[in-house]
Amino acid sequence: MLSKGQLVIISFIILEFLLVFLFILLVYVTKLFFLLRNVYVKNRIKKNTYLLNKYKKDGDYRPFYKIRSADLLLPLLNQTDLSREQKIELVKKIILPKTLQYQHSRNWQKRYRLLVSLKYYLKKQFYPNLILLIGDSIPIVSIEAAKLGSSVNDRRVYKAILETLLQCDHTNQAIYIDNLHKNKAMLPFLLEQLKQHSNSQLKKIIYDLLLHIGCDASFYEVARDDSIHGHRNMRLAAIRILPYTDIKKAGDILRPLAQEEDWLVRNIAVQSLGVLGDDRYIPDIIKLLKDPVWWVRVSAARALVQFGEIGLRILKNYEMDAPDTFTDYAEYFHKLKQLKKK
Repeated sequence: MLSKGQLVIISFIILEFLLVFLFILLVYVTKLFFLLRNVYVKNRIKKNTYLLNKYKKDGDYRPFYKIRSADLLLPLLNQTDLSREQKIELVKKIILPKTLQYQHSRNWQKRYRLLVSLKYYLKKQFYPNLILLIGDSIPIVSIEAAKLGSSVNDRRVYKAILETLLQCDHTNQAIYIDNLHKNKAMLPFLLEQLKQHSNSQLKKIIYDLLLHIGCDASFYEVARDDSIHGHRNMRLAAIRILPYTDIKKAGDILRPLAQEEDWLVRNIAVQSLGVLGDDRYIPDIIKLLKDPVWWVRVSAARALVQFGEIGLRILKNYEMDAPDTFTDYAEYFHKLKQLKKK
């Protein structure tokens, strides 16, 4: 008879053996699963490629109706030499109807496939789908959807982009904005938002958008007011776009701003005077070469360089007048400009 201790040891050995056996079995089952899956995927790709080649010749998309899922078909479009019209027709008739069901899928990759489909074929009836994708929780989906939305002319889509930007931190806002199309059709909507809302964060975002998209003289008055009054970050953003509004009037606002107590305001104001490029404001920029804040002095030197030969001569003269401080901030821009001329 085995003792109780021996039975316990034997039980543990049997249990350990079973666990090892199950683990090995699971590994082989997993390998078999992926092997069969790869075979299935390769066969589907082969069949889809055949259908695409056939479609290229006869233009008949009806055989694609038999396909249950367009997941493997959509990536193949970029690898084919189908015409743009053929691709759009295939997405319109076959792929988009199948990917629309992914709108609320928990799998972000499926939602992204819907977005790719909309990139090929986007009509007003699908704007609600695009708006949901703009608000997607996954950045890669949301950013690409916002980029697509910035190419259309629809206030609802623009509003969705602004709402998404409001929920982002500063770094992500910059990523979103850099990816947007420079669509001037957005300008009337953005101007209306600036006039209707007092939310400084929203206004700051809109001014950042305008710096990316570009703006016109219609924004001068609201940018002028917001550059003088309000939250600091909003003011700085408004000051940045002033040179791109009314170039004849912007300088009169920027001159006093370049003398403000807040060094960040002075810094952005002198940068904007450089962008403005009006010789009348060169004396105001020269004064800031002696600013107590290093960043302001650097911005003043950079602003002078934007005036071309006149600015370079001023910097060179300043080097002779103040050799000990010139290398602190101006020599870099002076030498850089000289190298570009060679």
